Amino acid sequence: MGNVDINSIDRGKINTFKEKLLRVPANRNKNPRYRGKSIDEILTMDDVEPMSLARINKNLTVVSSMFKWGKKFGYVRDNQAEGLQVKITHSIYKSVSLALKLIIINII
Repeated sequence: MGNVDINSIDRGKINTFKEKLLRVPANRNKNPRYRGKSIDEILTMDDVEPMSLARINKNLTVVSSMFKWGKKFGYVRDNQAEGLQVKITHSIYKSVSLALKLIIINII
């Protein structure tokens, strides 16, 4: 994104950020497969195991907190990232690997 006026970030841009975040792998800088690649390059790759929903929610909370702080001190009009957390359902299905999920989906 580069240097952007924070007031130019609307809900649409935040939703685009969230959609990309949902597909970003965990530990992308530690894994040699992803190291040195941009987010957009990684998102075009096949078989990318995304980071956990809990980690995604932590990242979204940080963004929301930044907007909340900015609103409190008059830097932004609204918190565009408020309420974006992903719902986490507690089931065995959540902990299954991506490969196994794809197999299950294809069977059903």
